[in-house]
Amino acid sequence: MVHESLGLVPPLAASSVHLPRIDALVQLDIALLFADDGVIAGASGELLRAVRHMQTVIPSVGLRFSQLQVSAASYELRPVERFRLFADFGCTPILNGNLEVLKSPIGSAELCREYCMKIARKQQSVLTFLAELGDAQVAHYLMRWCVNGSRMNYMVRTTPPSSTSTAALAFDNAVTDCVGVVCNIDVIDLQRKQARFGIRGGGLGIRAVSDRADAAYIASRAVTHDVCQAIRRAHCWFDGSADEHL
Repeated sequence: MVHESLGLVPPLAASSVHLPRIDALVQLDIALLFADDGVIAGASGELLRAVRHMQTVIPSVGLRFSQLQVSAASYELRPVERFRLFADFGCTPILNGNLEVLKSPIGSAELCREYCMKIARKQQSVLTFLAELGDAQVAHYLMRWCVNGSRMNYMVRTTPPSSTSTAALAFDNAVTDCVGVVCNIDVIDLQRKQARFGIRGGGLGIRAVSDRADAAYIASRAVTHDVCQAIRRAHCWFDGSADEHL
């Protein structure tokens, strides 16, 4: 919808919703949308045009922004005067480089670890519900195919293991704890490991997120490497620095 209203893509032929389009095409470097989350990036003047337009379009279709944030591409510059312009349109300035982009944290190591733990705690609340459900077969099915297969897996693909490892391990332990409650048994360490085996291997098929966090992150880096280089020419696979996540 945002792409269509900004003139970035033509409206769908079969669509019954006709949005007011911006007069002149907005020149953006990045325009990403994922479900109800999104990021646009570019020169500050073009971003201001986009924000002004979206502030008009979004309410016209019965929606609203829960939050709008603006951050500089280079934090050393700190263009405060530009931030004031965005603040006039309801955008909260992010001055320290710590932000969330498409449900993933960017910034300090402390911020990223805490964000990942927040995601793990949120998923654990679902496990609490399953433990109280009282149906072992339903709980097992959901734990195998749903509960540990969405947000946690996405998290370890987009965020370095140095930030996700503690949260992933806490979540994995919560999953096997839930198995113990559902089956009314005290789960020992050996059983925790066995639960992660496939059904054919005598396990429960509940794969651990922490076991594949490294591989998931490296695979994600590999498959997006060319795209990252196209967006930012300075992007490299490994720069040799001590804090390089690879």
